[in-house]
Formats: sequence, structure tokens, C-alpha cells
Amino acid sequence: MAPGPPSSALGSPIASSSADRKVTMAVEKAPAAAHDLKQLPLDVARGWFAALQGGNAGAAAAYGVFPFTFWINKPSPCRLVAQDSSSLKVLIGCILTSESILTQELREAESFPLALNDLKHLESSVKKVLGETAPNATFVSTYINGDGITYEIVIVLASGAEGQLGVRAMLVDYEVEGG
Repeated sequence: MAPGPPSSALGSPIASSSADRKVTMAVEKAPAAAHDLKQLPLDVARGWFAALQGGNAGAAAAYGVFPFTFWINKPSPCRLVAQDSSSLKVLIGCILTSESILTQELREAESFPLALNDLKHLESSVKKVLGETAPNATFVSTYINGDGITYEIVIVLASGAEGQLGVRAMLVDYEVEGG
């Protein structure tokens, strides 16, 4: 990950302070019609993160579309693909218990600086994982700065079997300061 403050998909800097875990969203004004098109993915992302923040695997699984992939750039028993809602609940349970530092940072974060994104704005390690998995997907990214750890989280949104927009993948780029 490049040093310095993260930027939104629109290039605006996102202010953050790891000391008090307060994060300020970068917001750009857009015409009403464009705003409506951008709002749904951000609403889905907020719901997904709220469920994870609350430790509710069932609520998070309700946002999933399949196959669902979880990836993190470190060894993890949770680097899996879920094919249905019940296996997604198990996978989210794994994330909530096995990825305890990430889970703690999610719970302690007051807000998430969500930004619509595209592949040219994503970190190279995340791009490698995505490959051609979701050519018509929408990407929402966020950063969480913790005590010596920064997470870039990209959720991949796609249409499910019933046409609803849902979370198709959660990709986590984990970086330890000075490491």
C-alpha cells in the first residue's frame, strides 16, 4: 500500500486519525440522478459493514450473492468461497472469530470512508485477486487505520440470482506499519 492518506475513488483525500479512530468521509457533490445511481451500492456496503460490526453473521449473509469469496493477504482459515447462504454464515462466523484484529477494528470504527471505486484505483494486490471474477461488478472500498495496522477493504457488489444487488466478495489488504 502506498504511504500517505488514502483517497476516494474521485481523488479526494480521506482524512483519518488512528489515534481516535474517527474517520471522515470524502463527499463530492453530484447531480441528483448520478447521486441516486451511486447511493444503492453505498447503502448495501453500509448494511454489510453494520452487520459485521454488530457481529451478526446471519444479517451479513443476507447481503451475500454467490459464489461469495473472502480473501485476505495473510494466512487465514477463512480464505474460502461460499456457494450458498448457510456456507456464507459459516464463513462470516470464521471471519468474526479467526480474524479477531480485523473484527475488533471493525467494531471500534465509528464510520467507514466508503468510496465507489474501479480497478484502476485499487491496490495492486487486490487487483491480482479480482482478476476477471466480476467484469460487471461495482467496487466499494474503505480504509480502517488501527493501532499500527491499516486495512484496505474492497467489497465487490454484483447482482444476485433474483436481481438484487449484494456483496459478491470481500477482499482485505492488511498492512502492518514498519512491516
